[in-house]
Amino acid sequence: MRLFVARGLRQYALRVVTAKVGGFLHHALFYSGDTDYVRGAEPFIRAGLAVGEPILVVVQPDKIALLRDAIGREADSIVFTSMKEIGRNPGCIISEWREFVTRNATPSRGVRGIGEPVGPQRSADELAECHQHESLLNVAFADGAPWSLLCPYDVDSLEPSVVDEARRTHPYLVEGGERSSSADFVAETADVWLSAPLAAPPSHAVQFSFDGASLHSLRGSLLRFALDAGMRERRVADLVLAVNEIASNSVAHGAGHGTLTLWTEPRSLIFDVYDEGHLDDPLAGRRRPQPHDAGGRGLWLANHLCDLTQLRRTPDGTRIRLHFSLD
Repeated sequence: MRLFVARGLRQYALRVVTAKVGGFLHHALFYSGDTDYVRGAEPFIRAGLAVGEPILVVVQPDKIALLRDAIGREADSIVFTSMKEIGRNPGCIISEWREFVTRNATPSRGVRGIGEPVGPQRSADELAECHQHESLLNVAFADGAPWSLLCPYDVDSLEPSVVDEARRTHPYLVEGGERSSSADFVAETADVWLSAPLAAPPSHAVQFSFDGASLHSLRGSLLRFALDAGMRERRVADLVLAVNEIASNSVAHGAGHGTLTLWTEPRSLIFDVYDEGHLDDPLAGRRRPQPHDAGGRGLWLANHLCDLTQLRRTPDGTRIRLHFSLD
C-alpha cells in the first residue's frame, strides 16, 4: 500500500497542495477505513516533507500509529499530538493551531496540519461544537500566514448529516485522491452556528439571578452543588473557577447582571450563563490571552477547564453553556 500511495498519488499531492501562494487552505478528507485514511493523508504529509514545511498532526492515538507506520523514519520530524488532549473541548483547538502557525510559518514557507476533531465517539452537543470549530477556522485564519489543514472524516462511521456539514464548513474537499472546491461551502456558516439555539434546560434545572454583589454567594452554591452531585474535589475547584469567570464577564459586560441555570445529566453537570451583553468577537476565548490584552481571559480559561463549551448569540444577549463530566 505504501508504494501505491507514494507513486500513485504523490504527483497529485505535490501538484495541488504546494501550488498555494498564500492564505489558508482548509480541506475535508473523506475516507472509508484505515487503508483509505492512510491513502488520503500520507501524500499530504509527504508533500510537506518534500518542501520542508513544519507539520503538526492532531488525531486520535490509533491514527497516529497508522501514520507513523506509513511515513517511516521521516515521521520523527513531524509533531504528533492526541486529539484526546488538545480537542477534548473543541473550543481549545484553534488556539493550538494559531500558536503552531505563528511559531513556524514565514512569508516564504508555509506549514501544514492534519486535525480530526470529528469522530463517532462525539455526543450530539460535541459534534455541534466541532462543526462550529471547523467554521471558525475559516474566520481565524482568513488573513494570516499561508498554511494547509486537512480534516479527515470517516464516512463509514459518521452520520450523513455530519459529512454534509463538513462540505459546508470546508472550502476544499479530497475524495478518492482528487481535490476539488466544495460546491456546498458557505462562508457565513460560522454566524449560523453562533446563532443556533441550544436545547432548553430540563424541568429539574435550578436558576439563579446574580450581580456583582452576589458572586461570592454564587460560588458557594456552585461548590455545594458540585460536591452533592459527586464530583471529585480536585475538579470542583476548576468548575467553580470556570463558572465564576463567565459570571464575572456577565457582570462586567452584560449590563451588570445575569442568570445562571444549572442541572445534572447522567454523567455530567451543566451550567448555563445568560446575560444581556452582545458578543462581537466570534473567536472570543479561542486565542491565548497576551499580557497586554484588556479582556478575553475568562472565556479562554473556562474553555480549558471544562469538558465542553457552547457559546451562542441570541437576539437579546449571549448564552454560554459549560459542561463538566463527572467521570
